[in-house]
Amino acid sequence: MASRRESRRPLRGFSMLETVAAMAIVAMLAGLIMPRLFGGTSRAGMRAVATEVTSLLRQSRLQAMASGQETRFTFDTEGRTAQLAGSTLQPVGIPADVAIDHEISTRCRQQGAVIDVIFLPDGRSCGSRITLSIDGLRAVVRTNWLVGTSSLDFVGG
Repeated sequence: MASRRESRRPLRGFSMLETVAAMAIVAMLAGLIMPRLFGGTSRAGMRAVATEVTSLLRQSRLQAMASGQETRFTFDTEGRTAQLAGSTLQPVGIPADVAIDHEISTRCRQQGAVIDVIFLPDGRSCGSRITLSIDGLRAVVRTNWLVGTSSLDFVGG
């Protein structure tokens, strides 16, 4: 007759820790893949676009001050692009599902859907406010007309 020890088979299965670790990995992968599957822009993606737009505005100001010449930041609301005029840098694309709103001073130039935010050699600007929004998150990019600095604020996020 076999003793009790010999008749016991090792239990097979996964421990609670292994199960939780596997679920955490699946959740992280789903968080990365789901926005791509449904074709929508995630809130993080919209934050990245707003940060890039702000960066281009700041570059435009610095370029005007360094070159001693007026520079333009061009924002095309129909073409959904933002770029530093005359630059070889790739334009920033605004995803189709991100809403765009803007307000510019009369010193800025607007021709149809294209807005030019002007930066002067002394660092000043014509002043603007560009708002990008998706799913209750708004990114407000402001350019101060007096000193030309650009700031980015997120609301509702």
